[in-house]
Amino acid sequence: MIKQRKRLAPTASVAYLFDVAVGTVRRWASEDGWTPYGTRRHRVWDLNQAQASHDRRHPPVENPACPLTTAERIVPDVGGVSG
Repeated sequence: MIKQRKRLAPTASVAYLFDVAVGTVRRWASEDGWTPYGTRRHRVWDLNQAQASHDRRHPPVENPACPLTTAERIVPDVGGVSG
């Protein structure tokens, strides 16, 4: 069985994806105990943890016109694509 890779993104990219301030991403990471990756100077975050924090604070709204979840619209899962 192949282990799925973590989808990682820097703080500014997470803020852009969820349309929040960089400071908000840092606060979510601190409050929700995200696992930091990268260096102390250049943090990168697991997008699954970011999505969970976002959804906790902004419950998804059902839109019958768009069957995709927020995560699927923002960050498409590339699955088994290898580079």
